[in-house]
Amino acid sequence: MTASESALFSKRIWEVVKSLSLFDTILYLSKSEALFEPENGILLFSASPESYDRKALYAILLLQRYSLQSFPNDISEASNIMLNTISLVDQPGYARFFHLLANRSIDLFEQTKALTYLQLGIELLERFSAVQDPGSIMYLMAAMEHACACLQYSLTGEVEEALEAARNIVNDACQVSLASPWISVFGDTRTKVILANIIRNRDEMLVPEEDLEPTVNASLRLLNSLSPSPECLHTAFQILVISAILFLSQSLESEELLVSIDSLGCILCGQQSHLSSVHNNTLLLISNAIDSCSSDRTICLIYMADVLDAEVPDPLRPLDINDQTAWKTEWEAAQRFLQRRITASQQGRHGIDTTPTLNFLKFKIHGDVLHRSSLSKTKVHEAAPVGTHICIFKLGMVPASDYQQFLQNSEGLTHYIFFEHLQRLCSGLSPDDLKRFSDQTDDLNRLFKKSRHLKDVDGVGPIAAWKRSPGVIAYIIFLIDHSLATKKRAARQMARVNLEHEPGYTQLIHRLVGDLRDYETDDAAIGISSTLINQFLRAQKRGTSMHFIGTMELATNYAIEFLSEPRIRRTALLALSLQLFREAVESRGDSPWFAEARKVVMLGRMLHNRLKYFGESEELLTQTIDHFTTLWEILPIGRPFAVSALEMITATALLYLSRSLEFEEWIDALNFLYTGLDLYINGLDDMESEISGTTKQSTLDLVLDGGINAGNFGLASKIFCLFHVSDMLRSVALDICRNPGYLELSARMYHQSLHLQLGDTRQNEDIVRSHWRREKQSLTQALIALTQPNSMGTSSPRLGEVPFAIFSYQATRPTKQTEPTSSSHNCIFRYHPTKVSYLPQVIQESVPASPVSESSSILGMPDIPAWPNDLMAPPPSFQSELEVHSIAHSVILPGVEKVIYNEGDEYFKMPLEPRTIKALRRSIEEDIHTTESQFSYLAETVVHQVSDRVYMDPREVQLGTRIAKMKQGSSPHLARIAPLQALLSRGPERCLELIESSRTLFWTKLLRLQATFDGLPEDLARELEDTAHALDSCKSQSVAYVSKEDLRWQFELEASFARLLDEARQIPGFENLLKPKGYEDLLQASVGGPVIVLMGTNSAYAALVITTKGVNSVFLPDLTSVALENLTRGLNQANTSARGSIQEQADDGGSGAERAGRPKGAPRGPSYESFLGGLWNLIVKPIFEFIGLLSSVSPPGNPRPRLWWCPTGEFTFLPLHAAGFGFGTKNMESVSKYAVSSFTPTLSALISARSKVSRGPPIQVSDLRSLVLCQPTTKGYASLPNTAKELALVESLNPPRQLLRIGSGPLISSNANRTVDEAVEFLKQASILHLACHGHQDRADPLNSGFELDDGRLTVAKLISCRPPKAFLAFLSACESASNDQEVPDESLNLSAAMLYAGFSSVIGTLWSMNDNDGPLIARSIYEEVFKDPTASLDPKVIPYALDRAVQKLQQNGVHPSRWATYIHVGI
Repeated sequence: MTASESALFSKRIWEVVKSLSLFDTILYLSKSEALFEPENGILLFSASPESYDRKALYAILLLQRYSLQSFPNDISEASNIMLNTISLVDQPGYARFFHLLANRSIDLFEQTKALTYLQLGIELLERFSAVQDPGSIMYLMAAMEHACACLQYSLTGEVEEALEAARNIVNDACQVSLASPWISVFGDTRTKVILANIIRNRDEMLVPEEDLEPTVNASLRLLNSLSPSPECLHTAFQILVISAILFLSQSLESEELLVSIDSLGCILCGQQSHLSSVHNNTLLLISNAIDSCSSDRTICLIYMADVLDAEVPDPLRPLDINDQTAWKTEWEAAQRFLQRRITASQQGRHGIDTTPTLNFLKFKIHGDVLHRSSLSKTKVHEAAPVGTHICIFKLGMVPASDYQQFLQNSEGLTHYIFFEHLQRLCSGLSPDDLKRFSDQTDDLNRLFKKSRHLKDVDGVGPIAAWKRSPGVIAYIIFLIDHSLATKKRAARQMARVNLEHEPGYTQLIHRLVGDLRDYETDDAAIGISSTLINQFLRAQKRGTSMHFIGTMELATNYAIEFLSEPRIRRTALLALSLQLFREAVESRGDSPWFAEARKVVMLGRMLHNRLKYFGESEELLTQTIDHFTTLWEILPIGRPFAVSALEMITATALLYLSRSLEFEEWIDALNFLYTGLDLYINGLDDMESEISGTTKQSTLDLVLDGGINAGNFGLASKIFCLFHVSDMLRSVALDICRNPGYLELSARMYHQSLHLQLGDTRQNEDIVRSHWRREKQSLTQALIALTQPNSMGTSSPRLGEVPFAIFSYQATRPTKQTEPTSSSHNCIFRYHPTKVSYLPQVIQESVPASPVSESSSILGMPDIPAWPNDLMAPPPSFQSELEVHSIAHSVILPGVEKVIYNEGDEYFKMPLEPRTIKALRRSIEEDIHTTESQFSYLAETVVHQVSDRVYMDPREVQLGTRIAKMKQGSSPHLARIAPLQALLSRGPERCLELIESSRTLFWTKLLRLQATFDGLPEDLARELEDTAHALDSCKSQSVAYVSKEDLRWQFELEASFARLLDEARQIPGFENLLKPKGYEDLLQASVGGPVIVLMGTNSAYAALVITTKGVNSVFLPDLTSVALENLTRGLNQANTSARGSIQEQADDGGSGAERAGRPKGAPRGPSYESFLGGLWNLIVKPIFEFIGLLSSVSPPGNPRPRLWWCPTGEFTFLPLHAAGFGFGTKNMESVSKYAVSSFTPTLSALISARSKVSRGPPIQVSDLRSLVLCQPTTKGYASLPNTAKELALVESLNPPRQLLRIGSGPLISSNANRTVDEAVEFLKQASILHLACHGHQDRADPLNSGFELDDGRLTVAKLISCRPPKAFLAFLSACESASNDQEVPDESLNLSAAMLYAGFSSVIGTLWSMNDNDGPLIARSIYEEVFKDPTASLDPKVIPYALDRAVQKLQQNGVHPSRWATYIHVGI
């Protein structure tokens, strides 16, 4: 097939297909063989249907359908069919369609900026140019189009290789010899690009090739008549002439075009003689082209030619090209000049100036790829009118002088341009590439290396920081897919971005916000969107549209969050939402907030859509505000929770239109809809429409198809949700304005209303639907009437005198959810019409003049009280009685209080009013409080599960296994974290309960077997006692590892005990049997004096002060984790240093032996007294100030009050009783100055010890029996020579008959170096146990801890199993008898606590190694006091007072604090 045959073949096919209607095209697409029927004309120039490729014909039909309805997929499908089916080498007749499809693909790319279309266009052009004859006109046209497409790909997709390919294509084309070379003084590449575009226009018109040579020659002559353009500087005159040629080439037949081009050339050159024969009609065509043509296409072509020719200024460098005043002035001057020349030619005047361009300014074309963001909504337009151009470049004509100044003063890359650049880089990435880059962020440098503008940026400066920003990852993740999980992931990354430093991400943040807001049922999605809006708002300036959007969006988001969590009190969040709502209304509304609520919420959503889908500027958003406000105010306004059908229809239409129309169409739609509503509501169209008559019909189609008819009737739509949020905010605000202080009550009542049981509302819904249809029909008629000629004065098309339907609605929680669509979303509510009423028809004369009077009359409230300054303040009558909750610390966010209470913190530097910032601070406190509470409840559940654990495997009952799990599990963490969370969120009472139930789980589990079951049914009580006794006797209760048989037996007993316990708890009065004590019961521990529980973690430290009246908390603000660690470590080092010094004195002749056998040498450290002073200042002093002890020192002779320390966590390693400074001086400040200290591992242990004493008869001194044991020498340990002296001293202070002697003779003979069995045997009779020996702490097996005797260890297990019935006092004159396990300090796995659990009510122990010289002195003080009056009853409190006096004597004697601070009293 020859070239001419191919041209004729394609021309005739296209003529037949192009004549088809849309209906016929769709018909033939389903049955293409119908095209070959004789009446359709194809067979007239071909012998048979076999000459045609069926798939190619299908593609051509798709091309026709696209030309009729602009459906982009038709071009994609047709292009792929041609590329995959047709070989142009074998079937050259289809070449024209490759060219047409290439042009359509590139047009689509220019509209959508989707690189897939451009890639198709490039491939089609490549195939098309490959079959053209080198040197032919069509070859040159194809080559230049191909080069320009590659250039577009390079600049848009950041593919540097594509620019090089484009230049190579141009160079290759220049090598081809032509009969008429495409060269002119205007520039070689510019000439080729312009001529290629002219040929394209002619090809689109199906002009045969043989007609193109004269047109090309005429165009060359015309271009040669223009002045050259050195340094890429151009005049408006040059651009106008070329634009006129392009305009004419799109519309004229061949002969007319040729004559017109030649005539225009003559006009330019002043060749009047040649114009004498030109018909006036030709001059009229030229004149019309000059007036009608646009410069856009010409500027674009010249810009691309200049880029192809040589390096041009970086297109990414910022330059404000919005001000085109100079260019417009020059353009209009050029038009006037040419029109004068045409007029002169028509009148036959001579002497025309032949150098017209000298008087015109020169301009530089500054260009950048137009940022048609991938975040914005893309709309494909129908074919552009002749002379118009949709460009991918943002082009501006800059006066040459201004451009030179710009080059000298350019500020470089902005973040907006950086983000545009990032979008280009990502535009060609596949989903797999996107996933890889999002997961492997180290590979991002490979992505940036594709950009010639970013690849060489150093690792410092703003651009380097932008490349490392989480915003890059967020955008890449956003592009992967549209799933909710992906959006959340992208949003979490974007939440880390600071918009003030990276403002280019503004639209991306807003796009994510809008997408996440559609999932109201997903609390996480709403929460993340609120975080992003907060970030967005933070970067806005007050008074701007963007600020209004952020404020309104945040208000509605917080309202949704408040409504979505009915089980959690979020009153502060509602208060914040109301304050934001008030700010938004006052920033945009002329009327009071109670009249503007629904309007501003709707306005916020409209602006949100404009920003989300189109990224509109502040100027354009302001225009939307003005037009929307005018439109909305014409609608009938209802009360809260009442909506008119007309309002619903209009709002729905606006929602659709705001997200689908470009700005000009959007503004036209607003004006058109306003005029239609005015006609519909007020009865007459008595105002001039701002829309010209030529666009009314197209605007009507947009409003009806894209708005009024786009949505169906539904009560689960986004519109209804917006109405509901605005009504809720308005009604709650009215309540709180009328009743200040009752926000929580109002909020709770509204929450309860959402759970009301409604009857069948389907009938009401049918009525509303009927009104909705009628109103929709009438409004449609009103809009259609506006397009009729002479519509002014048209009567209202309302159907009769039917009033407007207003229906009240009730929101309830739905049972089913729907996926979000264009107007529906995952709403947390379902809306039910409860009542239908009618509003009389409103005519213009009856509309109230004052918005206030209008709102007041509608709402029935002539006077609205002022908005309260503090929505969270209690009612005025309660303010003196209520304490406003203020969170102090957080376990989850350590140090957050430093942010919340710091008004100057960056977080609160937001463009909001002070009272709104205050509400934000309160909301954050509430959020932290709520989260702490949730974690606290969870931790409490875990604690109860641990304490009531049912063993599932025999191996779990093994003592060694239990100890290991206790250290490895969650017990240590829970004992510290859970109570603090309870204190922060639920109060000190719950905190105290949780402290008690989460600690000493080991002892609690063991001692439950010693409980009594009095009061239960006799059989059940007996079974429980027998089972408990059997369990208590199991070997694994006291031995770490036993046989499988023993384990199985204990496992069965555990299961039986659990079953019996559950049965007992079913009996009234025994529901809490063996469960942790409640708050009221725990207060009994403070009968003898306050109990101070010390607690906390690195986030906060506090003390609970328990008295018989209740429990209070005291936070320790100056105590930090670092300070606490320094105190603990410092005291330990100071003790080691002090013991080393004392031991050196002993080596020099003194007696300094310690009962721990520690090394003699030790490094010197900080002052010991400084650490005790730190304990006083950081811990004790704030607590004593709260209790009031510092202001009430007991006078001499009066006993000081008692108090008990109950330390937890790291506090268990501190000598709290020894805190102070100035010991032995008049300026002493210490614990012992104000109170006598005792310790208790738990409150329950103290209550139990006190209960044991109170249940029995008074202890008579004469009935006491003392078992005193000493071990002066122990194999493997240091000798303790002073223990013999201590034994002799105790013997002298105890009545002889009250001493239990294991052997005969003096006590040093009878009770020294005795065996374990002997000790256990005599212990059964003892009420006092005095042990002067070495102690041993077994961390792996606490029950194996004990005291070293002659033949072994008197273990805790043996002491507990012995359980001395008369046990009262245990004097543990041994090292570290009260020292805790470092891994699980809250389990109180020490010898002193073990003695308390073994039945002794009072224990004297040591925190660390004791000095051998001090034991006798302490013992003397104790026993002198105990046996002072042999005939009296023993008061248990004499023990701690006696120990305190002994310690004071050591202080007065100048003994080093490490020696006396080790002694503590545990118990009652």
